[in-house]
Amino acid sequence: MIFNRLPDLVEMDSNSTLPGGHMTLGHILGDLNTKTFFTYTGSLTTPGCAEAVTWHVFPEPLPIAFENIEKFWNIQDANGDQMTDNYRPLQELNGRVILYRGGSY
Repeated sequence: MIFNRLPDLVEMDSNSTLPGGHMTLGHILGDLNTKTFFTYTGSLTTPGCAEAVTWHVFPEPLPIAFENIEKFWNIQDANGDQMTDNYRPLQELNGRVILYRGGSY
């Protein structure tokens, strides 16, 4: 699983090979219901926050064990510093339309 490889990916430009050679989004999402979601056009979360992303947000959170979350805390930026506070405050809607996709297909 990807969380087992995170210790290999601490430094910028590092890489690791997954057993089996590939991974799908389904490997990460598990049995999360992906048929119901919200979607909107938004922005990147890194500066300059360019509005160039279509976000899909599931109503239920993806459960991740705390010990796996901790592994992300060691990842470093280009200066070798731990990446902390890598979030930003909620943004204004700025006229965005939020769509909801429910049910099955």
